Amino acid sequence: MDYIQTGKSGESCTELLERTQRGMDLWESLLRTAGGAIVVEPGKSDWVKINFVKKHHKMVFTKMNCDKKLFVSNTDGERPPH
Repeated sequence: MDYIQTGKSGESCTELLERTQRGMDLWESLLRTAGGAIVVEPGKSDWVKINFVKKHHKMVFTKMNCDKKLFVSNTDGERPPH
């Protein structure tokens, strides 16, 4: 299953990722309630920040200048320190 979060017009990277973290927390709690979990082993779960800008009348991807990280709990319900 994929979780996609898009930014709002004028929203900063930090605001977007804070909202994304809240969404991930909700998604994770719903999975856990149903008896599931997000597997946090390398290669099993990952996330990517993408940004795009209009350049020469086309939308192109650019690097996001934001080092904030997202976290989820492991299958034992433990979350790594922030």
